[in-house]
Amino acid sequence: MLRILVPIDGSEHALVAVQEVIQLAAKLAQPAEVLLLNVQHPVPAKFLLLGKGTPSDKRELEAPLREAGEETLQPARDLLERAKITHACHVELGHPAETIAKFARTFHCEMIVMATRGLNAGAGLLLGSVATKVVHLAEIPVLLVR
Repeated sequence: MLRILVPIDGSEHALVAVQEVIQLAAKLAQPAEVLLLNVQHPVPAKFLLLGKGTPSDKRELEAPLREAGEETLQPARDLLERAKITHACHVELGHPAETIAKFARTFHCEMIVMATRGLNAGAGLLLGSVATKVVHLAEIPVLLVR
């Protein structure tokens, strides 16, 4: 089974990448498994230092980020469910490009499919730089979708 990673930031461009994967999956000789990934920026250390700095403090601060990530993944999840493509959803905290590349290695993905632009003009520039960094960091093919 071909394992494809699709980073999702909540933009329409990210959903275009999911639609590209759906079209690609229909043409493959083997079934595909799609891993959807939303990367949330980590909780700043200064917030951890305000509390006792215990692991439970960290989990409490991260919980809303993980919930936001799950909500962000829902439209992509819906597209894959309608297409009857096997998928799993993940939310990670970290710096986007590094987290995407590390996730791809950890989960033995064979391809990354991602958008080149994000939520708005400012985020588009950011995600564009994320896409560029992923191309340089990834050890597998990266398909960039506009």
